Amino acid sequence: MPPGMPPGPAGAIAYVSEALQKFPDLQVAIDDMIAEDDRVVVRNHWTATDSQTGKKLEFRGIVIWRIAADCGAVGVFWKRRRPTAKLITTSVTATSFPHGAI
Repeated sequence: MPPGMPPGPAGAIAYVSEALQKFPDLQVAIDDMIAEDDRVVVRNHWTATDSQTGKKLEFRGIVIWRIAADCGAVGVFWKRRRPTAKLITTSVTATSFPHGAI
């Protein structure tokens, strides 16, 4: 989550709400989803139009979720984006979540 977002589900809801205001036609296609042990990998393709500038956005990404067996919470989330447009930069992040999930 970006800085300033509340933790947990409330932060995810706030983040998606803001994204949908900026990109009301946001579409995310899941190209592949693979699960093994405590990990889920999703390869996806994002498209949208910026509501203020009218610029098109498109990128492909891979996210890896680590799920904690004891509570079902996300323990670690990694993402990698590959731009197909110049609006997005490539990044890799790892974020820790609560509930002793790691």
